[in-house]
Amino acid sequence: MKKWKIGAIIGAMSGLIISYMPLLWLYGGGKIVSVIPPAPSLYSFGFYCCLLLSAIFGTLIGAVAGYLIDKKRTAYGSGVLTILSILILSNTASACVNPTDSFATEVLLNKPGVSYNLSGMIESDDVIVKTKEVPILETRHTEGVPTPQAIMIPENNSTVVMEAVMTGEPVETRTELDAIIYRSHYNPNVAGILSEDCIYTEGEWDDTKHISVKIQIPTKDVHESTPYIRIGLTEDVNAATLDIDVSADLGWDAEVSGSGSWTTEDGERRTMKSYLLRKGDIRINVMPADRTSLEETVVRMTVNDAESLSEGAKDEITDVLVAIRFFESTDTIDDTAIVSNIREWDDLESAIDIPADDFDFGAAMRTELEHLRGVGVIVGLTDADVDEIASVCVRGAAGFNSRIVYEDGEWIPYRETGNPILMKLADCGGFSITELPGGTTPSTPIHGSDHASTYAIPAFTAFAAIAGLLVVAYMRK
Repeated sequence: MKKWKIGAIIGAMSGLIISYMPLLWLYGGGKIVSVIPPAPSLYSFGFYCCLLLSAIFGTLIGAVAGYLIDKKRTAYGSGVLTILSILILSNTASACVNPTDSFATEVLLNKPGVSYNLSGMIESDDVIVKTKEVPILETRHTEGVPTPQAIMIPENNSTVVMEAVMTGEPVETRTELDAIIYRSHYNPNVAGILSEDCIYTEGEWDDTKHISVKIQIPTKDVHESTPYIRIGLTEDVNAATLDIDVSADLGWDAEVSGSGSWTTEDGERRTMKSYLLRKGDIRINVMPADRTSLEETVVRMTVNDAESLSEGAKDEITDVLVAIRFFESTDTIDDTAIVSNIREWDDLESAIDIPADDFDFGAAMRTELEHLRGVGVIVGLTDADVDEIASVCVRGAAGFNSRIVYEDGEWIPYRETGNPILMKLADCGGFSITELPGGTTPSTPIHGSDHASTYAIPAFTAFAAIAGLLVVAYMRK
């Protein structure tokens, strides 16, 4: 069987395996209710469509990689497989440097003996009560699914926002609490968010709902940019003669960034390696110019946060290129090889006067927990618990994977527990200051990280990459 066919089969299987559990989580509204695929229905249509797309995408990746390998372009095939695998995974990748939860801290009070009562908070003024319509599961799926506290929607100054969430095979729906949002008692410009959730331990979901307390700094969208310099050089230097290790003597960190192999016309098997050198804001990639020859070497350099190449940076680069034997001692960098550019991206930053790095998340959580104990919302939480929770509530300790939970007598991030299931991804949706009580409540869900992912790279980009690589492979025959 031709390698492209084998690659297509492996790619399809990989696409299904990689996407299956995340799709079950999304279909279950943030929980994997069952590892058994849902019965085909109107509600599960999206699940099976996404599964099919993943299989198709995996097939294309595997077929292209197999085709290039079959044509003795192993390095190309490995590169395609790596790059396009990143593309298939990137549809749920965060598109920002600082996701919403990096402006928050959160604790799930799952310690035995700790209880809560949200009725007083729901009936109070100046809070936003968000609810969601949750499909009631069929009998065969309801085992182990906890029943949340019943809630009454008050007729006062509270604001109620409805949201629909899928959690299984629905036959009817019920209204559940999603979140209670209010101005924190530590800083009125910061949100306190109360919600209910389970915890996955010892291979199964806990059958009890616990209260989650989250401190969230409001965010705003920003457009970031940074200048950088790129330099590309090619020399008639055999890549096998380079002495990469000597770069360490000049303070550079070096690592193998890729490898490949090919078979010559004489049947001899050859291998090649590419390297990455790093020092400060400078990155240097060193690789053979031809994927089936070592006779020429290409060096591509990037100097971040620079509008022009300074003499100091030029000397650093020249010295290391001479040391690894890419340059002769008399060689210099030609100014025509230097290209300036700007890297741009969308991000989030604090919408209040206090930067997230300067905000005392531990003190804010301590204040909130003490207040909630004082008004009877939380019962059974000791002073020692509050002290320990406050000591570990730092910036970014929020969201399903990183929030603080109780295990074996200590409060730790969930990802550090004995048997975590890490399944929620970073979200760049932000938390607008208008979502606080007294502002204008938007129609979008408050917990973007609970129910949504940011699609950073559209599918057509990957298809374009596949087409381009096929053309390149054909032209290099």
